[in-house]
Amino acid sequence: MEKTNVVQVEGTPSDAQLQALRAGVHLNDGATLPARARQVDEPLMLWERTPPVRVRRNIPTSWLELCITEGRNRQVRRMTAAVGLPCQRLIRMAIGPYDLEGLAPGTFGWVARHCVIGVRSFIDVSLCFRSMNLNFMDGRPFDSLSP
Repeated sequence: MEKTNVVQVEGTPSDAQLQALRAGVHLNDGATLPARARQVDEPLMLWERTPPVRVRRNIPTSWLELCITEGRNRQVRRMTAAVGLPCQRLIRMAIGPYDLEGLAPGTFGWVARHCVIGVRSFIDVSLCFRSMNLNFMDGRPFDSLSP
């Protein structure tokens, strides 16, 4: 399931850095799958952060939208750092079809039962594969994965 993140990074991304994110980045636990990456404007619905992000007058910041299909520990932060763009702020904007649009900070929205069943089956399958030491999101189709 795709996860959409908006990331504030130090510096201004070059085309080469964005292309590296799109191609997949080599991290200490292996290469990541390709991600969708693009530079975006600062989100309009951005709330105040406590404590505030450290402001450095000499180093500009930029915002990226990074969509990943894996869920490694601190993956987005490690990916941006690996291409020379340290993460200052990270906001998960969407998981699959569920996004933050229209939600104020501290509030929640309701999800229809049939939608939860679909997400629940994804979670069950993902946990099942993880318990068998298989990578669910490695790009191979289900029928090529042996139990």
